[in-house]
Amino acid sequence: MICDGEDNPMCIAGVFGGLSSGVTEKTTRVFLESAHFSASKVRKSSMMHNLRSDAARIFEKGSDPNICLTALYRAVELLGEYANATIASSIVDCYPNKMEPTKVQLRPTKLNDISGITFEKAVIEKILSAMSMPFSKESDYYLVNVPTNKADVTREIDLIEEIIRIFGMNNIPYTDRIQSAISFTQKPDPHTIHESVGNFLAANGFLEAMSLSIIPSQKYANQEALIKINNTSNVHLDAMRPMLEISLLDNIAFNINRQQTSLKIFEFGNTYSVNAIGDFEESQKLCIGITGLRYPEQWNTDKKKQIRFLLHQRHRRSHFILGRHKKFEF
Repeated sequence: MICDGEDNPMCIAGVFGGLSSGVTEKTTRVFLESAHFSASKVRKSSMMHNLRSDAARIFEKGSDPNICLTALYRAVELLGEYANATIASSIVDCYPNKMEPTKVQLRPTKLNDISGITFEKAVIEKILSAMSMPFSKESDYYLVNVPTNKADVTREIDLIEEIIRIFGMNNIPYTDRIQSAISFTQKPDPHTIHESVGNFLAANGFLEAMSLSIIPSQKYANQEALIKINNTSNVHLDAMRPMLEISLLDNIAFNINRQQTSLKIFEFGNTYSVNAIGDFEESQKLCIGITGLRYPEQWNTDKKKQIRFLLHQRHRRSHFILGRHKKFEF
C-alpha cells in the first residue's frame, strides 16, 4: 500500500489508484511519483483483489527500475508543454539498492547447438550491440551485460532465445531429416498398473476416493508408529497416515451418515511409516471398500442381496467367495 503521512491508504502499489489521490477538473497541484515495483508482489496483489488493471499487467511482467527518472522528466516536460505547468520542487530520488545489469555467459557452441546452425562471431556481436548489451570477449564465451529493461533475460538460454529472435526463425534452414528418441519404461510400469487397475474398478461400478495424507493422530492407538508433523494451519491434522483403511472408513461413514448406504469405492494413496533402523518410508497402496447392496435398486435385481465375502483357504491359495460356492464378484 502507498499511504500518506498519517498512514491513510491512497492506492495499491502498482495495481490501482485511490479515489482520494485521483485527479479532477479542480486539481491545481500534482505530486508526481515515478516508481518501480516488484513484479511478483504486484501479480499477487492484482490476483488476490481481482484488479486486472493496465498498470498491473505492465508491472507484473517486469519493468525497468532504472528508467524512473527518465519517465519523470518526460512527464514534467509534457505537463509543461500541454498544461502550462510549472515545477514546484526539486526531485527526491529514493533508490537504496540500485539494480545493476545482469551478467550472463554466452557460449557460441551452446548457441550453435540450440539453433542448429553455426553463428559467425561477427553476427553474434552485431546482434548483441543492436540489443544494447555490452559484452567482453573471453577465451570460449562472451560475458554479456543484460540491461535492466530485460527483466526476463537472466540465463544463458534466455539470451540465446533473444539472439535467435533477432536473427529470425525464418533465417534458420531446416532439413528433410527427422530425428526421434525411443522412450521405454521398466517393467512392470507402476503408472500403467495404476491406470489398468483403476479403469477395471471403475468399469465395475467403483468410484475413486481421494483423501488427505495427513490425519488426526488421535484415531490411532499406536502413537509411537506415527510420523508426527507440526501443522500450524490445521492443528488436528498432525500425523502422516500409516494406512489407507482409516481414510476409506471415514469416507464410508461420511456417505452412510447421508443416506448413501450402498458403496463401492477405492483409493490409491501413499502411506508413511518408520522402518527398523529409524528411516522414513513411503509406500503406494490400494484400498477397496464395499458395503450395502450388491446391485442397485432396480426392478430386475435382488434388492435384498447384500455385499459380503469370506476368505476361503484352499491349496495354499486365497480366494474371495460369495456364499458357499461362488467366487467374489463386484
